[in-house]
Amino acid sequence: MNWKTSVAAVAVVAITFVVGQGIPTARADTISRASYGETLHGPSNTATIIPSTTRTGSGGAPSCQQLYEVGNNGWSTFNSQVSPTPTFQWGYNVTSSGAALVNGYAGGYVTVWISSGTVFSAITDQTYNLNTGATYSPHTQPWNYQFHGSVSKWQFTGGGSEPVANGDIVNLYFTTSGLFGQFVDGPIGCVVEQSP
Repeated sequence: MNWKTSVAAVAVVAITFVVGQGIPTARADTISRASYGETLHGPSNTATIIPSTTRTGSGGAPSCQQLYEVGNNGWSTFNSQVSPTPTFQWGYNVTSSGAALVNGYAGGYVTVWISSGTVFSAITDQTYNLNTGATYSPHTQPWNYQFHGSVSKWQFTGGGSEPVANGDIVNLYFTTSGLFGQFVDGPIGCVVEQSP
């Protein structure tokens, strides 16, 4: 089975792939209050995002207090929580199948970063592009490392910032690269809700 066959099988379940320069890269559109769980249409792709979470927050987006498998593809997992300040905290793990996809075997080092992201602000009722370099720049670690981070203030592309607030909807795309390729998981979308 070559990677094109593998990608085609996964695309039916989770997302449609586009291929650039011989490297398989997954793409999907961002989630908003109205679109979560619906079929999304964007430039050259169609994707149905099916959350594996049971508790949902505002507008149907899952709560950021969840752990779920990203894109239902088995290449990574993502978990998050919101602390009382509120601070949005996450952990992103590459699975052995994800490492095998980018390295050719279930091992080695991988580089992970947030390649794109948006936040729908509950304060201003507007959507902003995140400054991804300030949110999570590339980190290279062994494949089984938990890539983690936290944000108490959203940093926006082009300047400006805003504190994390209850009701914010965040959408993130994590890119994982290795020796032979990369994949993008996303959008990982959830609504910021503090635990009661």
